[in-house]
Amino acid sequence: MAERSSTRNDMSGTVVGTVIQANQVTLGEPRRSQQEIWMVPEPSRVLVERVELAEKLAEVVSPGSADAGVVGPGGFGKTTLVAQACRTLRTNFPGGVLWVTLGEHVPDTVLADKINDLCEMLDGVRPTLTDPAMVGHRLGELLAERAPTLLVLDDVWSASRLAPFPAGTNIARIVTTRSRGTLRPLSKVVPVGRMSFQESRALLVTGVAEPLQIERLTRLTGGWALLLSLVNSAICRAIDDGTTPEAAAELIADQLGVDGPDSLDLDSADRRDQAVQATVEASLRRLGNTDRGRFLELGIFPEDMDIPLEVVHLLWSASGLSAAEARRLGRRLADLSLITLAREGLRLHDVLRTYVRHTLGTDRLAEVNATLVDALRAEAPEDWVDGRPYALRHLAGHAADAGLLDQLVIDAGFLLAASQPELLATLGVAQGEAARAAALVYQRAAHHLRDQPLSDRPAYLALSASRAGATALADAAKRRGAHAKWHCSWTHWNSEPDHKILARHLEAVVEVAAVSLPDGRLWSVSRCLDGDVRIVDVESNESIVPPWQAQHVTAIACVPLADGRRLAVLGTWDDMQVWDLTSDHTVKWEVPHLGEPGVREIVWTEWSGRLVVIACSWDHTVHAWDVSTGKLIGKPISFECGTDESFWAIAAGLLPDGRLGVAVSDEYAPVRLWDLETGERVGAELAGHPLRTMEMAWGTRALFTSGSSTEVKQWNVLTGESAGPGLTGHSHNTHTLLCTWIPDLGEVLISGDDDGALRVWSIDSGDLLGGPVYAHAYSVRALACGQLRDGRTVVITGGNENTVRLWHLQELISRRSEPGSLASPATDLAYVGHLVVSRHEDSTVQAWDEETVAPTPSTLPLATSLSVNGTCVVSSHEDGTLRTWDPVGEQLINCWHSGLAAHAMACADRPSGKAIAILAGHGAGIEAWDLINGRRLWRVRTRVRTKWKAAGLCWPRSVTAVATTTLPDDRLVALSGGSDGTVRIWDLSTGEQVGTNMNCRVRGQPSPAAVSAIACTRLPDGRVVAIVGSENTTPATVTAWDLSTCRLLARSTIRTGWVDHAVCVMFPDGMPMAVTGDTVLRVWPLVGLAPDVEWEPKFEIDLDAPVTALASDGAGKLLAGTMHGLVQLHLRSDSESCGGS
Repeated sequence: MAERSSTRNDMSGTVVGTVIQANQVTLGEPRRSQQEIWMVPEPSRVLVERVELAEKLAEVVSPGSADAGVVGPGGFGKTTLVAQACRTLRTNFPGGVLWVTLGEHVPDTVLADKINDLCEMLDGVRPTLTDPAMVGHRLGELLAERAPTLLVLDDVWSASRLAPFPAGTNIARIVTTRSRGTLRPLSKVVPVGRMSFQESRALLVTGVAEPLQIERLTRLTGGWALLLSLVNSAICRAIDDGTTPEAAAELIADQLGVDGPDSLDLDSADRRDQAVQATVEASLRRLGNTDRGRFLELGIFPEDMDIPLEVVHLLWSASGLSAAEARRLGRRLADLSLITLAREGLRLHDVLRTYVRHTLGTDRLAEVNATLVDALRAEAPEDWVDGRPYALRHLAGHAADAGLLDQLVIDAGFLLAASQPELLATLGVAQGEAARAAALVYQRAAHHLRDQPLSDRPAYLALSASRAGATALADAAKRRGAHAKWHCSWTHWNSEPDHKILARHLEAVVEVAAVSLPDGRLWSVSRCLDGDVRIVDVESNESIVPPWQAQHVTAIACVPLADGRRLAVLGTWDDMQVWDLTSDHTVKWEVPHLGEPGVREIVWTEWSGRLVVIACSWDHTVHAWDVSTGKLIGKPISFECGTDESFWAIAAGLLPDGRLGVAVSDEYAPVRLWDLETGERVGAELAGHPLRTMEMAWGTRALFTSGSSTEVKQWNVLTGESAGPGLTGHSHNTHTLLCTWIPDLGEVLISGDDDGALRVWSIDSGDLLGGPVYAHAYSVRALACGQLRDGRTVVITGGNENTVRLWHLQELISRRSEPGSLASPATDLAYVGHLVVSRHEDSTVQAWDEETVAPTPSTLPLATSLSVNGTCVVSSHEDGTLRTWDPVGEQLINCWHSGLAAHAMACADRPSGKAIAILAGHGAGIEAWDLINGRRLWRVRTRVRTKWKAAGLCWPRSVTAVATTTLPDDRLVALSGGSDGTVRIWDLSTGEQVGTNMNCRVRGQPSPAAVSAIACTRLPDGRVVAIVGSENTTPATVTAWDLSTCRLLARSTIRTGWVDHAVCVMFPDGMPMAVTGDTVLRVWPLVGLAPDVEWEPKFEIDLDAPVTALASDGAGKLLAGTMHGLVQLHLRSDSESCGGS
C-alpha cells in the first residue's frame, strides 16, 4: 500500500497561508518517518508565475546540493517564488517539503521550539530539547532516515539562526533572506528583484474580466510585488462598487501620481514610503472611518511577527468590537492585501507598519499602546509565569511606548517571567525612583535570570534587590521563591560602579573581544584558561553558541572586515582555524603546521590598507596572514625565551617608517622588535621593567609596556628610548593594556592591574582621565572596547574571578571607586548569640547585630585570626596576645601572651570544661593553649615537604589550616593542613599524631596543592569526616576523608577555584552538607560518599564576588563574606524547596 501524503502549511509573507508557531503544532496519529510531508502553503489568490526565476531556482536545488539563497528586499515576492518552485521540485523530493518561517527576532528558545515542531512532524514525538544545536542534530538524524527531503527556511535574518538546521546528502535547503551575508559562503544565490513588465501586468489584471490599460500603473509601481498586489486589490474593490476597470485604474494612477513618485526608486526608503502611502490610501477608502482607525492601530505591534488574533481582539474590544467582528475585519483587511492572515494571527508587512505608525503619530501611538497595556494587565493571572506568551514578550515594549513601564518593572513576578531581550531594551525609559532602582536591579541580575535554574531565579533577583537597597522588590521576589534551594535574608554590600556581568566562566578570563555586527549589535567574545569561549549579545543579553563549541581554544582574535563579515581567528592545541561569525562557517586559510601545543597568542592590526593577523605559537614562532586572502605574508620569525615556562607576549603595529613591526616581551629578556615583512630584527632592545614585562600595547606614537613595576612605560620602538613620562599611580602590577581611539577623546590607553582596578589615560597628555575603578575582585586579565547602537563607548573586561563585565566608558571617566562601610573584605566570620563577629583583611574586628545588620566597632587590637568557643570569641593578635572576649557584653574575659600571631585557629572544649585553642603560625608547627589559665599544653612541628622539582619552586613550610572535632571513640582531636597538601590528626590531650597522613595531591602532580580549608562533621551513620579544600593547582580541590581510617571517601570531579573556606551544615531534614567557597559557593552532599562515585555539588550559589569568609549556625543558616560585602543566606532541603518556604 502506498504511504499517505501528509500536507501541512507553514508560511508567512506575501502568500496567505498557515504559519507554524512554537508550541502550536497539533497532530493526529503518530506518523511514520517515511511519510511524505508537504508543508508548502496553498495561496488564497491566483498567483503570477515568475517562470524564469522559478526555473533558475529549481536548477540549483537537488538532494545534497549547496544551499539555494533567495535574496531580495521585503515585499519583492521571495516567499511566493519559493512556494511556486516547491511544486515544480516535488517529484525530486519524495520525502516532501518541510517549511519553517523564522523572522528577524528569534531567540534560542523559540528557534529550538520551531525545530522541535519539525521533529514532531516527522515521527509524532516531540523532543524536549531547548538548545537549538542539539535539537537541530536530532532533526538531522530523522532526515537522514528519510527519502530526499527539501527544507525551506523562510525569512532568515541571521546566519546564527540558520546554523542549527541540518544539511546532508539527502537534504536540500532553500533560504529566503534580505541579506546575502546570512547565507553560507558556497550558497547558490537567486536574486529576486522587480517583476518584469509582463509579470507586473499579469498581477495588476488578476481578477479583472475586461481588458485594462495599465501601462501607467506598471510604471508607477516599479515592478514591486507588494505595491502591485495592493493596487490590484484596490482596483478589484472599486470594480465591485460599480466603477469601470479603466476608471478604477485611472483613479489609482492619479493618486500615485500625486502622492507617489513618477518613477519609483526602490532603493530609496523615503520614496518607497511615499508610494506605499498612495497605494494604502487607495485600499483604505474601502473602509469606514472606524475600521480604518482600527487598521491603523495595528501599527503598535512589533514588526516581522505574527500577531495573535486574541491580542488583536483585546485591542479592538476596547472600541466595542466582538471576537467574531474582529475576525471578519481581519479577513476584510486581508482581502485588501493590507495584512496577511496566518493560522493563529495576522501579520502587517514592515513597509505598511512604517506607514501606519507615521500616520498615527506619537500621541496616538501612546494612547493605543496604553489601551493594549491596560487590556493585557487586566487579564493577567496572579502568577505572570502563566501569562499570555505575547504579553511576556511584548508587554514591556508596549508599556514603554505608552509611558507606563514603571508599573511593570516594580512587579517582581513580571520581571521573573518576562522575555529578557525585550525587557532589557525598555529599561532605560523607567522614570520613577523605585522603577529606576528596579531596572538597575534587573540589569545586575540579568545573567543569573538567563543562566540559573528557573526555581532559583527569584532568589537571585531578591539578592540583587537586597544589595541595591530595594527592600520591597527583594521581599516580593523572595515570596516567589518557594521552590528555590536558598534565599537571602540580608546583605551589607559596598556600593559598586554601574556595570553589567555578561558571563561567568569556570576559570579565569584571559581574552575578550568586542565584535560590532553590521546590524549594529555588539557581541562580547571571551575565552578562559580552560579554552572555553562564550559569546553574549551585549544589549539583549542572549548567549550565542559558537560553532566551535567542542574545540579547546588556546587563543582567539576577532577581526572586522569591510564587507560586513566578522572573522574569529582561533588557535587550538595543534591548529589555527578561521570562522565567519556572520555565517558560522569556516574560512580556508593557508596555515602551516604550528606544532604542539599550537597557538599561544593572536593579534591583528592594519598595515598599508589591509588587515593582518599575527599568531605566535608555543614553539616561539610568529606567522602573519593577509586577512583578505588568507595567505601567509612576510617571513616567519623565531625567537628565544628564558625557559619554556617563562611568561612572554607579542604586540604588533606600525614602525615610524611605515613597516609592520612585531614586539616580543619576555620576563627574562628585554623587549625585542622584528620587521614582519623581512623577518629581521629592527631597532634597539627596550629595557622593559625590572623583573619582567608582562603586557604591551602598540599605539600610534609609542609602544606601551607594563610589568613587575607599578608604572606603565612608553617607548620609541626604533631608538629604544623613552617616548614620554611613565604613567604612574597603580598600586599593583599592571596586567593588561589596551590602546584605542575614542570619539571626542582621541587615542587613550586603558589599563587594568592586579588589584582589579581600571584606569583611563590620555595618550596625548599623559593625564589620568578616569579611575581607579575597581572592576574585578582580583586581577583584570583582559580588555576590549566597542560601541553600542546609540554611539556610546563600552569597555569589556575579563577577570581572574572568572567573570566578563561591561562598563560604560563615561562611567569609568566620571567616577572613582570609593571605600564602603566595610573597611576591607571579611576573612573570618562567626555566629555568637544574636551577633555576627567578623575579622577583616586589614586585621580589624567588628561585631554586627544579626537583625539590624548594624556594626559595632571593636576596641580590640588588630587580629590575625579568630574562632568561637561557646558564647565567646577567641582572637589572636599581632602583638602575640591571645584574647577571649564576650561580644554580647562587650567584655574582655582574659588575655594571655602566646608569643604567636596565629594566622589559623580553632577552639574546642574538653570534657573537663577546659577550653583549648589550636594555633598555627607561619612556620610548620601548631600549638595547643589552655584558655582558662593561659598555659601552652603542647607544641608539635610537622614535617612539611618544601621542594617541587617539576614546578621549579620552593614553597614555605607552613601549616595553612586547622580544625577540631571529636572522633567516634569520643577522643578530641585537632586537624592541621599543610602547604604540602597533607592533613594530619593530633590528639588534643597529648599532641601525639593519630592515624596516618591524608594527602590531597594526586599521583604525579607537579605542585603541592596546599590545604586551604578544613571542616568536620559527624554523619548520620556515626562516621566523622573532614572536608578539605585545596588550592586550584590540584585536579580535585575538595576531598572528604574518614577520620577513623584516614582513608579517602570522595574526591571532587569538577574543577573549582581556590577553596579558601569550608563549613558543614545539617539541614532540618537531617541531611548533612558541606559548603565551600571560592569564586562561588558550592553545596556538597555528604551521603553515599565513595571513592569510585562521582562527587559533584548539589547546587551552587553565585554571589558575583569571590567568597572570602564563611560561617554557619549548623542548621542551614549561612553567612558569607565576599570582596564586596556580607550576605546571610538560608539553605533549604529538598523537602523545603519542593514543598514551599
